[in-house]
Amino acid sequence: MSENRKTIFISYGRDESNPQDVELVRRVKQDLQKAGFEVLMDEEQLRVSSDWEMALEKMILSSDWILFFITPYSARRPDGFCLNELAMSLSYKKFIAPIMINYEVPPLSICRIQYLDLQTLKSDGDYQKKLTEIVSVINEENTLGFEGKHLRVLSELDPIKFETTIAKHIYGFAGREWVFEEVDRWLGEEDNSRVLWILAEAGFGKSAISTYLAKTHPSALSVYFCQYDYSESRDPREMLKVLIYELSTQIKEYHDILHTLNIKEALNKSAEHIFTQLLLEPLQQIKKQDKKYFFVIDALDEALNRGTNEIVELIANRFLDLPSWLNIIITSRPEPELLRKFVNFNPIELKANSEKNIEDLRVFLTKVKNIEDQAIVNALLKKSEGNMLYLKSIFELEMIKNDEFTVKNIEALSNSMSGFYLNYFERKFQDVELYKKEYLEFVSLLVTHEGIPELLVQDIFGLNDRAYKKIKSSFGSLLEVDGDVLTFYHKSIYEWLGDYDKSGEYSADIEVGTRLYENFIDSLDTKKYKEAYLDLEAFNRKLIDRIYDQDKNLKRFFAFIEPIEDKRKVEAINSFGSHYNLHNKMYKAIICREESLTLCKALYAQNPDYWVEDYTTALDNLAISYYSSNKVPEAIKLQEEGLAILKALYSQNPDYWAKDYTRTLN
Repeated sequence: MSENRKTIFISYGRDESNPQDVELVRRVKQDLQKAGFEVLMDEEQLRVSSDWEMALEKMILSSDWILFFITPYSARRPDGFCLNELAMSLSYKKFIAPIMINYEVPPLSICRIQYLDLQTLKSDGDYQKKLTEIVSVINEENTLGFEGKHLRVLSELDPIKFETTIAKHIYGFAGREWVFEEVDRWLGEEDNSRVLWILAEAGFGKSAISTYLAKTHPSALSVYFCQYDYSESRDPREMLKVLIYELSTQIKEYHDILHTLNIKEALNKSAEHIFTQLLLEPLQQIKKQDKKYFFVIDALDEALNRGTNEIVELIANRFLDLPSWLNIIITSRPEPELLRKFVNFNPIELKANSEKNIEDLRVFLTKVKNIEDQAIVNALLKKSEGNMLYLKSIFELEMIKNDEFTVKNIEALSNSMSGFYLNYFERKFQDVELYKKEYLEFVSLLVTHEGIPELLVQDIFGLNDRAYKKIKSSFGSLLEVDGDVLTFYHKSIYEWLGDYDKSGEYSADIEVGTRLYENFIDSLDTKKYKEAYLDLEAFNRKLIDRIYDQDKNLKRFFAFIEPIEDKRKVEAINSFGSHYNLHNKMYKAIICREESLTLCKALYAQNPDYWVEDYTTALDNLAISYYSSNKVPEAIKLQEEGLAILKALYSQNPDYWAKDYTRTLN
């Protein structure tokens, strides 16, 4: 084992009032060391100096796994220091195993990871069994995954993951104490406005504030990020799925009620229906909470989709129906349309030239970046004009090397983000003609389409791994990867590259970017699609749109998925049918659902016991689309067929088929 010896960092709260918790942690540490692991732990917990913080960072960086022991002391908000260790671990994308030893609500940042439960150890045999589980997870012989009720809620909701966004903002936050004071003041008001709106222009740290509130504020229940380069994040149904799931991890009564509901059926309906069935009505059934809570929606202005912001509409029309103890914090740019919708919602506006904002930036430079020379600090503050993104970009994009950090070099930088980006491109791509030849198509593709899977980028340009990495590295920190999706690291870069007046010869060519994508779809063959693209849903929706524009019946799409095994084929068709149904593209939804029904009917005829659920679901789904298209007789005919099948099954096995039979009756 010594050849592959793994290093583990233990994060725990040494609560002197619960010495049994501390002793259990130390026992686990000793037994892991006996098992051959190197175990790091802050025994003294001094936590007073920058030297200590550097030592802590070194320990976490060198670790393969982080064991986060959850207790009321370690997970307390806002001043649980272990939350900082957890934030640092998430920032460095470390593997984390939560271990519950004294129950406390798990931090939001890890609420999707199953915790290993060490609360009720009745014998040494129980302890040894749990220790074996910990070792198997660390050795990657087993994975952390929820079981039972929690697994059902998580798997059926399948909420969007924002790990990369949270990792980017969760550690190294500084300042903004006045924002938290305003949040506390707002929550403390007897008749508060229910919605607190934090307004700020691009680059003033709105997402960092949202992440930090979710991490530290004891009243935070959920956080959701609207993202310009992620179309799903602009869907109110996706926002509700995240809110519903994270709420269920924080309030047990709500989780228990949610578990009794038909989540799958509700998710097949409109956002308003999901809101009512899975959020409003269950929350009305639980007792009034003893304090006010809130959830956060970040960058609401980025949820605009083809001229409509459906999340804004949902909030404006339905949110005030929720119990009075549940509030909402929104961050956005001060867009005119949002200002009209939320004119009475008590906004806090972050202003670039305010003393509070400038002081926050000073804290960032002195405490996070450890700059002691006040002349350097003042020069950076003046140059930034109050914009946090500008300051962070200087460091992240390496506009000034460490050995060149002088007042003179700082003063030579452009004052605006637009000028800053121009300086960056001029430095990276001094030969403009070479840029046009080797990089312009690459930039045009990224700007024209929302975040693109790296595999797709490589295939569109016919690049092997080495050639692709060479192009990507040419842009330095300007590019980042979220999962397997390639994006520019801030929305303002897309805006700059999309505006010729600002970016000039470096600007993207939208026509070229569109043509590259469409030509790739037109040339795609069945074998390549099956091997690489079947599971890329965003790509598949673009593919269906392109094929439909060409042949109006999606025959080519169905030919693509013909060779795959039947279960996956049904799932793929149903997925796209549901998507287009929910987005009121009924012509595409009906085509997909008619194809699904034809396929499921044939499979059901061959093996009724195995395919009955898929067949009755296909009948129900197509009936919903027919009903929405005013084909009521056709819808009733399908539902009557499904009802007859389920009635017979219910008579044979009432316990198993009750929910399906009742659903069809309804």
